[in-house]
Amino acid sequence: MLISVALSVEEFTQLQKLAKSRADMDAETLLRCITGDLVDSNYTGGSDERMYAHQWLDRRFPEWLAQDIEADRRRQLKAAKRPLLRVPDPDGDYFDQIVAGKGFVE
Repeated sequence: MLISVALSVEEFTQLQKLAKSRADMDAETLLRCITGDLVDSNYTGGSDERMYAHQWLDRRFPEWLAQDIEADRRRQLKAAKRPLLRVPDPDGDYFDQIVAGKGFVE
C-alpha cells in the first residue's frame, strides 16, 4: 500500500534538490529513510539516526503543540465532511437563474 503526502510544488522541489545534493537520492527515498528512523523500520540508518530523529521530533513538536496540531487537523477533517450550508438567494432560485441565463449566472 502506498500513502500520499501533500506537499506544495515549492516544498517538493526544494526537498528534491536537498535530497539530491546532500544524499544523492530522490525525495521519496529521503522521506522513507527519515520515516524509517522514526519508526525503526527496514529503512533506519541505525541507533544514532533513530535517536536524532526522535530528538528532532520531541524538539519540533512538544507534547502540548502536538495535541493542538492534532485537534486542529481533526476539526478541519470534520468541517470538510459537513455538507455546505446553502444561503438563500435573495434574487430567487439559483437553478432558475442558470436556466434563464442558459448556463450563466450574473
